[in-house]
Amino acid sequence: MKVLRSAFVILSFIILGFFLGGYLASLSLEYPSGLAGPGIVVGTGLFGAAIGLILSLIILANSSAKRALVFALTALIISVLVFLLMLRAKQLRDQKRKQSQFSLISFQQPNNNQMGLGMVKPNFFEKSTLYFYQPQLKKSVNEHIPIDSLVFKQTELGYTITYAPPWFYPEFLKMDYDILFMKCMSTTKDWVQVVVNKQTGRTMWMDIHDVKVEYWPSFLLNTYSIKIDEGDNPLKVKPIDNSSDVNLQGIYKPVEIKSDWIRVEIYNDTYQMIGEAWVRWCKNGVLQVDYEILS
Repeated sequence: MKVLRSAFVILSFIILGFFLGGYLASLSLEYPSGLAGPGIVVGTGLFGAAIGLILSLIILANSSAKRALVFALTALIISVLVFLLMLRAKQLRDQKRKQSQFSLISFQQPNNNQMGLGMVKPNFFEKSTLYFYQPQLKKSVNEHIPIDSLVFKQTELGYTITYAPPWFYPEFLKMDYDILFMKCMSTTKDWVQVVVNKQTGRTMWMDIHDVKVEYWPSFLLNTYSIKIDEGDNPLKVKPIDNSSDVNLQGIYKPVEIKSDWIRVEIYNDTYQMIGEAWVRWCKNGVLQVDYEILS
């Protein structure tokens, strides 16, 4: 009987510590917390359970059997109340998430004219989990809690994504070639802002040390080819607007960038070079060319 009573007291305080720790952790999370949130809540809950265990042992050592049972019953009642508070908080978060998703889909329109700075490629070869944030830019990365994440796994065929947020729709994704690009909108010393959904224009921030930033000149020079609208953006002999047009069509391979102009080598269908020309790749902050990353 004494063993059962002691076990009941210990279990009651472990449960109280777990729920109380988890609830307090959930109050401090940034919204939304994504994958990091449950781990933080559970981890803090386990820490609270350890404190509950220690507290129960102190009570058993210093209280009568009757008083210890009263403490245990009180702990269980408080645990139920905390659990109900956690359920209510989850309902409120779910309602807020639905409202924010509706607002995002309904009112946030993509701005295709914002070319940004270039492209960002996550460094998933070195880190299997990469995090998204909505940070205070003056603070360092380790002072923030991630909102969500990308999780990668290496297989015999290469890398694959095992988890991505439901809103994740990057600029270019072809994991069988280990290629993932997100448009880069701005950078700081520690942070890089990326477009995580090219349809809605939604942006998030990442740790700049977890990615490789390729600014437009570098990115375009490493593509297979670029595409242009010859009517609106004709090929030129020289990188000036009033130079003569070049009337050649084919595969345009970028080889040099000079200011807003890009020099291309022109190849036919059998990949024989038939000439070269200059064409504007940007104008007034608007990208003037499209690109093919793969042949």
